Amino acid sequence: MEWIENSWTPETPDADLPMLAPRDYRSYGWTDVDFFWKKANYIRLSNLNIGYTFNFAQPLGNAISSIKLFATGTNLFYISGFKHWDPELNPGWSGVGYPIMRTLGGGVSVNF
Repeated sequence: MEWIENSWTPETPDADLPMLAPRDYRSYGWTDVDFFWKKANYIRLSNLNIGYTFNFAQPLGNAISSIKLFATGTNLFYISGFKHWDPELNPGWSGVGYPIMRTLGGGVSVNF
């Protein structure tokens, strides 16, 4: 009912919704409206790798010369004004799609 009451007409030029039109509206010479276009600007941290190596002047226990600690992550976060779904998801009209997975990992590398 809202589409009927709040749609644009010549009598209500400040309406919230675009004009109702028949399915074959292009045959009347009408064009598409930008009402359904949404700004989907975003910034994403797709990949992050950090690590630090501890080198020892004197090997520990006469065996370990260095130890490296590292961590990695993918798709850690994104910032967007678009609140409906992830802008990279490409879900089509419905907004339903398989989400982009977040992955975390880490480890230790020991050199003898």
